[in-house]
Amino acid sequence: MNSTAIAAPIRQRPPFAGILREFRLQQRLSQLNLASQAEISSRHLSFLETGRSRPSREMVLHLGQVLGLSLEQRNQMLTAAGYAAIYGRRPLLDPAMAPARAVIDAYLASLEPNPALVTDRCWNVLQRNRAAQALADAAAAAAGVRAQAQDNLLLSVVDPEQLRPLIVNWRQVAGHLLLRLRRELALAPGAERQRLLDRLLSFAGVAGLSVVDTLGEEGPMLPVHLRLGDARLSFITLLTSFGSPLDATLQELHIETYLPADEQTAATLKAFGS
Repeated sequence: MNSTAIAAPIRQRPPFAGILREFRLQQRLSQLNLASQAEISSRHLSFLETGRSRPSREMVLHLGQVLGLSLEQRNQMLTAAGYAAIYGRRPLLDPAMAPARAVIDAYLASLEPNPALVTDRCWNVLQRNRAAQALADAAAAAAGVRAQAQDNLLLSVVDPEQLRPLIVNWRQVAGHLLLRLRRELALAPGAERQRLLDRLLSFAGVAGLSVVDTLGEEGPMLPVHLRLGDARLSFITLLTSFGSPLDATLQELHIETYLPADEQTAATLKAFGS
């Protein structure tokens, strides 16, 4: 008598197990490496990744911290494990963000006459200090520069009708910024950042940029050389972020400050501010 074998049902990996494994692989860590860093047994981590063990809320937060995940990613881990997300994402204009806005306003003012601007996780410009606005106005008045529909720092750098023709060392600057975006995307994948990268790569000459294009400058830092009419300005950039944010919006904000790389640029910035 013939018998028919019944296939065993395929056991689905629980949501938390899958997302934990994905984040670990993104960090290029073995189970043993992560278990050692988290100070748990590799057996326990293996059980978490296969769904044989359910993590406590504290364990989810602990692993998120050890992996260096963003607050948004930690929220994803919490919800995947069946817990409520604990980190907010409030708009910057939300009344609860008033203390943070006051800090940003005071910090931007303290940087004068150096230009500084605030960007979000997709490099959209949210705010400028007066020096940065004066510099932006001078760039907008340059020949061949058109009004931009979206105030995005990366798009303005690669667009041939924006800042691109004004940046003397464009290949080095654009190559560096592209590497930064790709690194951010690798650490925290997301549809918004991917769409931004795809749009950047659609501009002529961008897809061919590589790490070699960030070279060619002497000194310990990559300067940004601008040509505005007869003036040539040189800047080095300084990136600032909140040190202990508990809100995803605040964690993703960056303040980019442009410091003069030579005396001529310093004098021009003082003139802008007078």
